[in-house]
Amino acid sequence: TSGSQTITVKVKGMVCGECESKIKAAIGKIQGVTHVTADAKTGTAVIQVKNKSTVPVEKVTKAIKDAGFEVVS
Repeated sequence: TSGSQTITVKVKGMVCGECESKIKAAIGKIQGVTHVTADAKTGTAVIQVKNKSTVPVEKVTKAIKDAGFEVVS
């Protein structure tokens, strides 16, 4: 989508497809998120948002933590 921005985070503890699904579901609930991909092999989640100013990284980090995972820098 035009005008979308990307946030990429490293996720510790995401080791399988079920983990990917939990992370996608948790981040997908955030208003302003347009698409989420999670990859257990690389341990990354890539989040497409309409505007980074309306979806701060802290909100993404909290959703991941609430789903039982840890964000690493």
